[in-house]
Amino acid sequence: MKKRLTYSNVVATVALVFAMTGGAFAAGLVPRNSVNSSSIRNNTVSTSDVKDRSLKARDFAKGQLQAGATGAQGAPGAAKAYGFVKQDGSVDASHSSANFSARLLQPGFYCVNAQGVNIKVIVPVLDSSTSRNSDGDNEWGLIDAAYPGADNNSCQSNEAMVRTWYAVTGAGVDMQHANAGFHVVIE
Repeated sequence: MKKRLTYSNVVATVALVFAMTGGAFAAGLVPRNSVNSSSIRNNTVSTSDVKDRSLKARDFAKGQLQAGATGAQGAPGAAKAYGFVKQDGSVDASHSSANFSARLLQPGFYCVNAQGVNIKVIVPVLDSSTSRNSDGDNEWGLIDAAYPGADNNSCQSNEAMVRTWYAVTGAGVDMQHANAGFHVVIE
């Protein structure tokens, strides 16, 4: 067989090369991220054009996605009581369990109680909006607790004591008891 360069061989070779690289060549002509919503005619994108699991709930109109089934109820928590105590020692009932009570013993000393609970664990957390560290003189709020019956607890035998104070830094550290709101969980 004699080898010759013919028109049909040239056209077939060019067609083969174009078929193999034409898509990549065309993709190289379109700049990255240049196709946007104004480039697409309405109602022309179909489900096959969208990458699976790439849409988020915000991509759908309200009411288009159905809510899933309600899951099983979780295990009960360990808290036997909880509460929010305001600076003046009163309890914010909307953020407290029904068996929780508190009172202000003296500035920075609070007595807390959980009716029907032998307090074994108490976790107090200072409410930053009521601490004295916002007045710009390098102070910060502190909190701790003493369990019922502890030597450093001045409350009644069934009450835990929560102490709040602030520290002032300067030549030394000065601790001053002061009223502050706090959250507490009792186990």
